[in-house]
Amino acid sequence: MGKVLGHEVTARQLGEGLGVLIVGTYVRWLDERLRRHKIDRVYFCARDGWLIQRAWHAAGLDYVSPATDSYLYIARRPLNLACGYLDSTPKRLSEELTDFLSSSDGIVTLDTVLKRAGLDTIPGLVAEVSQEIGPPDTPLLWKTGHVATFRSILQRHAGDIHGILGPAYEAILGYLEQEGLFVDGKVAMIDMGWNGTMQRSLRKIGRSVRKDFEIAGFYYGLWPTALANRFAAGYMEAAFANEFQSFNEQSAVHGAVELLEELHSGPHGTVRGYQREGDGWKPALADSPGEKHQYQSMTRHFQDGVVEGIAELFNNGSYRGLTVEDLTVDNAKAALAAVILSPSRAELDMLATLGHCSTFDHAAFSPVFPSGLPGSPEERMAIFQRTGWRLGMLRHWRATGGEADRHTVNEFARSNLAHLGERVLRQFW
Repeated sequence: MGKVLGHEVTARQLGEGLGVLIVGTYVRWLDERLRRHKIDRVYFCARDGWLIQRAWHAAGLDYVSPATDSYLYIARRPLNLACGYLDSTPKRLSEELTDFLSSSDGIVTLDTVLKRAGLDTIPGLVAEVSQEIGPPDTPLLWKTGHVATFRSILQRHAGDIHGILGPAYEAILGYLEQEGLFVDGKVAMIDMGWNGTMQRSLRKIGRSVRKDFEIAGFYYGLWPTALANRFAAGYMEAAFANEFQSFNEQSAVHGAVELLEELHSGPHGTVRGYQREGDGWKPALADSPGEKHQYQSMTRHFQDGVVEGIAELFNNGSYRGLTVEDLTVDNAKAALAAVILSPSRAELDMLATLGHCSTFDHAAFSPVFPSGLPGSPEERMAIFQRTGWRLGMLRHWRATGGEADRHTVNEFARSNLAHLGERVLRQFW
């Protein structure tokens, strides 16, 4: 019990320090950007926007900003299914839709994949999947050719799939119209960012209603892959990382993605779709016990530290020696780098307890990195390449292993993290 309480204290302290600086800097930056672009309505997107909107209100910016703000229940699943409907026909499904429907991390099973879009209600498709790939509990794997086979089966049932997606499109359209997304005025979405795909999807859906619909996006960061979405998404801008630099040039932000997403997340499950409620629409949310437990046991302590600190900082002008003028992007990035590239033992131990869902289904909730050092070099490299916070994982393996493990980790780190520089690599002597 003492260790759990210790993690809670560390989470709170991390919120009061790093969290206040990062989130406080972002909402200050956001206020300036919304004024500059004369935004009328701003939408904080579920779930990454949960903490940001709380901070926006705690800072009093909802009162002084000309823009009105709302919390928008959207997620990749309903957006991608709606866009898949728009891009496909009963005779041919779009490549992006089949990519999305067959996306897998090697853990997701056929049962999950079929249910993500209601494909389990198409008897012929289910029978072909069972015959050509395997039973429902079979993991969908690239290396066995499962994904290519699954995509072929999807195309053979394009008409049935397109018919299923029609109501999904109508539902999200009804919800977005209800939230006022398409009425006149300049609108913007707030999300952590990275690739700009949700903004691209919202713009596509909006243009099926209003041909001149535009939506801006203001983010924590954008990766090089976002460049491909700029034309289709519209105006995008990010505070802490940009798409014109490589991952290695933005290693602190890149290493923090999974942790930031979990620490900013709302206390509700991902949005699976929408359902009627009287004359309106309400989001249908997934039930994820693991994510709920994490929010209550860890995330809320971080968030409460952030919100209370920002309230004091913006209302009184200072907080523990920090002033509003100290909320600069450079200061925030330096603070993030200090934790991500050189975490204290308490920070490392607490952050290592966080779980993360690697796919949009939120079907598998697992630690941000495995707890023990794999035995073979091939396994180590495979896990290293999949992990978001690579330095943290190696530091964790080094701290929890024996002398031989520490030697192995030191050599691995110095070979694969050389771009971080000698100062960071001193942790692996």
